[in-house]
Amino acid sequence: MVINLDLSKYNRHWQGYLYPFPQKRDAFRDCLKALKGRFIGELVGLRRTGKTTIIFQLINHLIQTGVNPASIWYFSFDEVQPSLEPLIAKFSQQTYVRSRSISLGFI
Repeated sequence: MVINLDLSKYNRHWQGYLYPFPQKRDAFRDCLKALKGRFIGELVGLRRTGKTTIIFQLINHLIQTGVNPASIWYFSFDEVQPSLEPLIAKFSQQTYVRSRSISLGFI
């Protein structure tokens, strides 16, 4: 299945953008601890309670600590729900990151 998505729409940090969410809550610190482990975490909650804000804050943190922005991938399944394989292929195509070197982690 070929998908026609411009993933840069979801990943403005690929062009050097930092997300404007300076105030951090306890949940940010908990998620930051989870990033340091090698396991998949889950960030759940009601709509409009700040889950995406926390993810964008984590992206900012990773970039500010030296992680290559092109290796950080954010995608929202609110608009389209493609399967992961074509989505990973599209990410690899648009960032030039080989799909075999991608390790999946979801928050």
